Amino acid sequence: MDWLQCIKDFFNNQSVSAFVGAFSAFALVVLNDRRRDGRKVKNLCAEIEMSLAHAKSKLESVRSNRTLMREHNRVMAAPILAFNTALIRQLTAEVLSHLTLHQRRAIDALCYTMEATDEILEEAYHMAKGFSGPSDTPNESLLLTGFLSNTAMLS
Repeated sequence: MDWLQCIKDFFNNQSVSAFVGAFSAFALVVLNDRRRDGRKVKNLCAEIEMSLAHAKSKLESVRSNRTLMREHNRVMAAPILAFNTALIRQLTAEVLSHLTLHQRRAIDALCYTMEATDEILEEAYHMAKGFSGPSDTPNESLLLTGFLSNTAMLS
């Protein structure tokens, strides 16, 4: 019975109670941060999957535009939605400690490729806008050849 009284007195101390309360609060904060970071990693994966869907639709748009040019001699000038690489980079920075070096390199390479693709598509859009107006450029066939080679790189 003497041990029981010693344990009771130990936990009845205000310092011990304050320590147990502070430790419990710390544990809750750590668990909540891990849960939140896990959700951010899932959001990062979902955003990369969304970019894959965007890439497939962009490829389909480029192929249909190329077919329209080759078979119907028409140019469709329409802007194509850009990838959201800023969000991917932000989510990556927030969960950097949960990613391996290989994953970080892969995400960086994906963002670089997506940004380069957006630049090529933007350039192709501006070229296509030039073709949609009146035909007063003497080098239009040369420009069209360059335009077709830009779209061929994407498909």
